[in-house]
Amino acid sequence: MIRTAAFLRNVPVLAGLSDDLLEQLAAQVSEAFVGAGEWIMHQGDEAESLFIVRSGRLEVVDEGPPETLVRILRRGDVLGELALLRRGTRSASVRAQRDAELLELRRSAFESLIEQAPSFAVGLTRAMGAQLAASRSPVVAATPPRSIAVVALDAGAPVSSIADLLVDALSRHGSVVHLTEGGLPAIDQAEHSNERVVMSGGDADWVELGLREADLVLAVTTGRPESGWLARSTALQGCEVIVCGAAISPDVIGRLQPRQVQVVADPLLPEAIAQIARRLVGRAPGIVLSGGGARALAHIGVLEELQRSGLAFDRIAGVSLGALVAAAAAAEVATEGLSEAFRRGFVDTNPTNDFVPPAYSLIRGSKTRRMLHEAFGDRQIEELPVRFFCLS
Repeated sequence: MIRTAAFLRNVPVLAGLSDDLLEQLAAQVSEAFVGAGEWIMHQGDEAESLFIVRSGRLEVVDEGPPETLVRILRRGDVLGELALLRRGTRSASVRAQRDAELLELRRSAFESLIEQAPSFAVGLTRAMGAQLAASRSPVVAATPPRSIAVVALDAGAPVSSIADLLVDALSRHGSVVHLTEGGLPAIDQAEHSNERVVMSGGDADWVELGLREADLVLAVTTGRPESGWLARSTALQGCEVIVCGAAISPDVIGRLQPRQVQVVADPLLPEAIAQIARRLVGRAPGIVLSGGGARALAHIGVLEELQRSGLAFDRIAGVSLGALVAAAAAAEVATEGLSEAFRRGFVDTNPTNDFVPPAYSLIRGSKTRRMLHEAFGDRQIEELPVRFFCLS
């Protein structure tokens, strides 16, 4: 109860409550654990309690269809209070985005607290006002993460080296602290004092806390994650996977469902982590190449001039034929050789003249696939030194 009272003292809605009331409240709340992907409430449910997020991430959604993300709730946020005040039903659905610990306050205790402490009612009104303002704005999913957890998916994963490289790279863009043990108070203090917090190492409890509290999880593997992680892949929802050395099978990627996968050979690890750091702080330059048939080949000269000017890109994208130029650049093919390669592929031969009755397409595409295989081999997008994506 002492630990709960200490946590409640830092909840914004409860600011101004006396120590006696906080201790009384701590005795009245009950603890609940919700696994990633589980629902806490659905729109239309009867409201009998409110919840305070103790750790983890929750997502408030309109189930639609289509399903729409309304906002993300983090440590210290309150949910479900509006329905209690109205004595009505839930106005939105809430699901655990990560494993989460919640404190539940029943209706009777909630109403008693409002009667005893006017400051609680004032804080509640301010919190609801902020939520109304937030509900009128779209959720911005690209907010740079402040806290990053680096976790190992197998015993051979070089988590310590990657965490050290990440801390060093992030330190070039602002203040950062590296935590390898502690609890919620340590994370709170680190977040208040630094622009970025990196969490790694430690015992199993520390790893679990990092998974719940991090804005972003970097999951590191040698390509063969342990079965325990595959069995509870929801805990890694939205993570980025760094594969050191060997490739990773599509089946494993499908089970983990990461936001991004990057396969990195050991010698390239420092630059790959520096590239990730630039992206995490919003300083990763990128370029997008358009299509337009043969006109897209003009991008080769553009890229050559940009490189001569000293510009380098961490991300490159393209559409149609521009995607081929972008792919070659992402594979770090020298621009001097690009013109010759495209002359052979598109002037000396025509990869688009293997016509077929147009049930699905005018061309079979086999000549194009053969040309692409000759140019890129069996290399996967995840193995490219520069991040790449394309549209057809």
